[in-house]
Amino acid sequence: IDTTGVIMRVKELFKGHKDLILGFNTFLPKGYEITLSTDDALPPKKPVEFEEAINFVNKIK
Repeated sequence: IDTTGVIMRVKELFKGHKDLILGFNTFLPKGYEITLSTDDALPPKKPVEFEEAINFVNKIK
């Protein structure tokens, strides 16, 4: 597996964890860098429903 293959695999494994993906650049040789396109951005989070929020608060009381 070459460096480009490693980059693709890391992006796949760490999908949804932008900080981990970008942090992996530390381990790559000079001239290689993982960049994120808008397609790689985190999907929008679903808004929390009132009932879910109340259940969560009741669990941590």
